[in-house]
Amino acid sequence: MSMNGQFRQVSPRALSILLEQPDLLPAALEQDQWGADPADPADPMACLPAAMRGIIGTLPPEALQAAVAQQAEMMQRMLGANPALARLLAAEAEDAGEDADALRAAGITDADLPEMLGIDKTWHGLHFLLAGPGYVAGPGAGQAVLGGRETGDEYVYGPVRVMTPAETAEVAAALAALTEDEVAGRYDAGAMAAADLYGAWDDAEELQEAFRVVRNYYADAWERGYGMLLAIV
Repeated sequence: MSMNGQFRQVSPRALSILLEQPDLLPAALEQDQWGADPADPADPMACLPAAMRGIIGTLPPEALQAAVAQQAEMMQRMLGANPALARLLAAEAEDAGEDADALRAAGITDADLPEMLGIDKTWHGLHFLLAGPGYVAGPGAGQAVLGGRETGDEYVYGPVRVMTPAETAEVAAALAALTEDEVAGRYDAGAMAAADLYGAWDDAEELQEAFRVVRNYYADAWERGYGMLLAIV
C-alpha cells in the first residue's frame, strides 16, 4: 500500500467540532465529493479527482459537453465489463455518503473543508528538504509535512494531525519566506539515499513542484484564517 501525503484546510468552527468528535477526523480529511456517486451516469465526472474536475469545468461549453459525454461512455463500458469494479465503486460511494452525512449532522459543511491537497509520494522528500532526515517535524517550515498535533485514533499511518489557524499561519509565513530555488538547492541525492526516505527522485524538480503547491495551499489557508488537517495515508 502506498504512503501518500494529504492536507485539508479546515475552518476554525469545524476544527472545534472535530476536536470534540475526533472520530470524524478521517472523514473530514478524506471527504472530497460530499456523497457523489462515482458510478452514477448522471454525474460521470464524480469519479475524477477534484483537481481534474476543476480543470474540466473551465473548458468552453462545447468542449465541456464533449468531455462529459466521453467520460460517461467510458464509465458505462468499464462498469459493464467489470461488475466487481462496479460493486467496489458502489460500496465506496456508500461509505462516502455516510461520511458526508456524519459531517453534515455535526454541522460541518463543504465550505468548512475546502478541496483536499494530495502530494502523493513526494511527502518524505519534501519533508527532508524542509526539516531534514527522519520523521520528526522541525520548527517553522519544517512543520509543513509532518507537523501538527496527533488527534484521535490510529488512522492509516498514525492519527490525523491538526494545526490551529495560528499554527497554520506560522507555517505559511515560514514557507513564504523560502524561495523555490532555495528549497531545491537543499536536494542532495547521496544524503537522501542514506536517509532511506520513502520514495526516490532523480533530481529536485518534482520536489520543487511539491513545495510550490504546499506553500500555496498553506498561504490560502492563512488568508482564509483556517487551520489544517494532515496525514500520511
